[in-house]
Amino acid sequence: MARLRVQGCRRYSITWPLNITRHGHRFSIWQKGADATDGQRPVIAKQTYLNGLLADGRDYLLGNDFSVADTYLFAVTRWSVNFGISLEALPALQAFMARVEARPSVKAVLKAEGLPELFNKA
Repeated sequence: MARLRVQGCRRYSITWPLNITRHGHRFSIWQKGADATDGQRPVIAKQTYLNGLLADGRDYLLGNDFSVADTYLFAVTRWSVNFGISLEALPALQAFMARVEARPSVKAVLKAEGLPELFNKA
């Protein structure tokens, strides 16, 4: 029985990002505050921390090699921009987003999904 629980947990840890994309309305960043500003504060604090990490000159979160962590940060940060959170005060995070968005694989996914480029405007 314990083995089934472990397998279930592993399966869930792999599939939870898919559930978030299907049910995004349940995970709105505004739900924890009285208004949008209250909901944005924790997101902006985390983005400011990540901006500090990226400000040391690294190209990606874990150094100069692209990783799955970068794909997740790109997706979540893009969502926050769509929710109206500006990256203007976060130049390292903004540069990171432009770097990731410039990757051919990311361009292909954005095109396939019908999404515009937000960080590499011609």
